[in-house]
Amino acid sequence: MRRRHLLLLGAAMLVPGCEWAGSALTGEAPFWAGSAPGQGGARARPGIDGEVRWSGQQAAVQGRALLAARTDEEWRRIWELAGEEPPGPLPDGWMAVAVFAGVRDTGGHSVEIGTVGPEEETGMPPRVHAVYRIREPAPDAMVTQALTSPWAVRIVPELPGPVRFSEAGS
Repeated sequence: MRRRHLLLLGAAMLVPGCEWAGSALTGEAPFWAGSAPGQGGARARPGIDGEVRWSGQQAAVQGRALLAARTDEEWRRIWELAGEEPPGPLPDGWMAVAVFAGVRDTGGHSVEIGTVGPEEETGMPPRVHAVYRIREPAPDAMVTQALTSPWAVRIVPELPGPVRFSEAGS
């Protein structure tokens, strides 16, 4: 059985695009932390310092809002509404989607942004579809008795067209 696992692991390391699996076993950093395998130059980590998702419990905005950002001004506006400093500039060729759930009367609530991708309909211009979920605490969960305003921001490679948001399960 042990031999079978080693064979499967070895096969996974040989699959193109799985350079990181080998690096993880040797203790080397993934390719985006320095030079890409087979390339001489350094390649930046995806996103901003390797992050593509951010969330919090206390947005500055108290109402519900669904926003997209493709410019630096729009990016800064999202972070003003979150009540935080931007983690860095919006990378070239990337866009952001943000969901602000509005005020909740207890803790335990959160926002998750799921899939963000192209949505094409015959005869219509392209648009982006962003799916999100607002999680509620379980009915018997112990939660803080304080007003919260959960939010989430996600960046993805830029897609053309307006953004259509939909809540998962609704």
